[in-house]
Amino acid sequence: MSQLRDLTRQWLNYKGAVAPLLLSGADLASLGAEIDFVCSWSLEQDLIHQADLTRCSPVKNTISIQKIRQILNKSSYAPLSQRKLIVIEEADKLSRPAGNALLKSLEDSHPATRFLLTTMFKRSILPTILSRCQKLF
Repeated sequence: MSQLRDLTRQWLNYKGAVAPLLLSGADLASLGAEIDFVCSWSLEQDLIHQADLTRCSPVKNTISIQKIRQILNKSSYAPLSQRKLIVIEEADKLSRPAGNALLKSLEDSHPATRFLLTTMFKRSILPTILSRCQKLF
């Protein structure tokens, strides 16, 4: 667990643009604990401002394109602190249109923006999104 957290901290601290990070696990509780740690640690280290933290979870078992568009609109602004962190929980629940909309932003996001995706079922994520992510399991 500490190795995973060390790698996540290095990913957040890196000065340049980085690939999105995909965390995969056996259960939602352990993934949720990791996300909570990353978010609280980032805030404590002043890497991100509360306004620069966005968390997205499925509603009725899906993440819609409207939700992704809201997040992407918010992510287009420069961060108030060093980083902007966008957490997409259960990324396997992205609808196909939402996944396609997210894909463009993963490729062209601001260098200070970090996308963190979680899943228990990585095979359910669009292959084009998977190919652009650093994977930690």
